[in-house]
Amino acid sequence: MDISVVLPVMNERENVSALLPRLKSILAREKLSYEILVIDGNSSDGTREVAESFGARVLPERKRGYAGALTTGLAESTGDY
Repeated sequence: MDISVVLPVMNERENVSALLPRLKSILAREKLSYEILVIDGNSSDGTREVAESFGARVLPERKRGYAGALTTGLAESTGDY
């Protein structure tokens, strides 16, 4: 695995639905192997379902805050970068 992309989110359905297709296109164009980890801070707007529909691995984050979500994402990532 070359790259792990870690995205902390909470109620970001619209942004996730706009970002993930573009991100996947860029990574594919560069012929990089990648994983996308969406760290969900208990969203209630369908963010999780949208992220999963684009092939992201969604992990729940029970604690609030950006730092906790990044820590969870980095601990679960398998990429070299």
